[in-house]
Amino acid sequence: MRIMEREDVEWVTDFLNAKLYLDNFTSKQVYQRVFEDTCYTPSLNLIEEGKGVILGVKRGETAYIKAIAGDKGYGSAILREWEREAKLLGAKEVQVGGGLWYFFAGLDPRYTEALCFFLRQGYERVAGEEVDMFLDLEDFHHEEQEIPGVIIRRLEERDKEALSKFMLANFSRGWLEETMSAYKNRPISCHIAEVGGEIVAFAAYEVVNPSYFGPTGTREDMRRRGIGSELLRRSIRDLKALGYKRAIIPWVGPICYYWRAVGAKIHRVYWHLRKTL
Repeated sequence: MRIMEREDVEWVTDFLNAKLYLDNFTSKQVYQRVFEDTCYTPSLNLIEEGKGVILGVKRGETAYIKAIAGDKGYGSAILREWEREAKLLGAKEVQVGGGLWYFFAGLDPRYTEALCFFLRQGYERVAGEEVDMFLDLEDFHHEEQEIPGVIIRRLEERDKEALSKFMLANFSRGWLEETMSAYKNRPISCHIAEVGGEIVAFAAYEVVNPSYFGPTGTREDMRRRGIGSELLRRSIRDLKALGYKRAIIPWVGPICYYWRAVGAKIHRVYWHLRKTL
C-alpha cells in the first residue's frame, strides 16, 4: 500500500471504472480531483495496484473519502490505513463523498455492497440527502433574452478580481475555487450578470465534471427577476454546443425550480455517511 503518484492516474482510472459500475470517469477527472484540489492531501490517496484504491482529502477537521474501490476482502484493510492517516493529520470525523472536487455528493445507495460495508465499519447515515438532476439536450433550444437594466455576458479575464469579491461576499471560497476553473476552458465556461457595473449573478459549467452545470448563484436582492434562469439556459445551450447529449445539474437544492426552468428530472440520490474518529 502506498501513496498515489501522478503516473498512477491511468490504471487508477481503469480500476475505478471496473469496480464502480454505475459510473465512468476519465483520467483527466481523476487527475483533477486528486492533484488539483487546493487541499491535496498526499497520504489520503492510497493505492495497491490490482487490489484497492481510496482517494480523499482533509479540509479543516473533516476528512472526505472521495472514492473507494477494492477487491473483496481488501476494503477493510485499506480503509483502516486511510482512517489512521486521517487521524494522524488531525481529522475528527470522516465523511463519505461531498466536499469540493468531489467524485460523489455522498453515497449512491444503489451501491448496496458499499453501503453495507461502511455500516459494518462504524459509519452512520445522517439526516438529509443530495440530488442530481439531468436534462436531455436533443430538443433543447434557447434564444437569448434581455432583462431590463441587466447586462449578461461571458466571464472575461478582466473580471477575476470582481468575481472574487462578489463570490466571497455572497457565497463561499469553495465555490470561488470551483468557478475559477472556468478560466481553464475555451471559451471561458461561465456567464455573469451585471447591474451598474457590479456582478450580481454567475453561472459556471464544465468545471466540476464534463457536461455538469454549476455552481451558480444570484445575489439575494436580485433574485426572482429571471436572471438566474437566463444564465442557466445560456449555460445549458453551451453544453449542447460542446456536443453533449445530456446535461447534469448536480447537488441540486431547488428541484422544482430546475424542472420548471428547463425540464430537468431527478437523476441520482446520495446519502450522507459519517464516522467520528
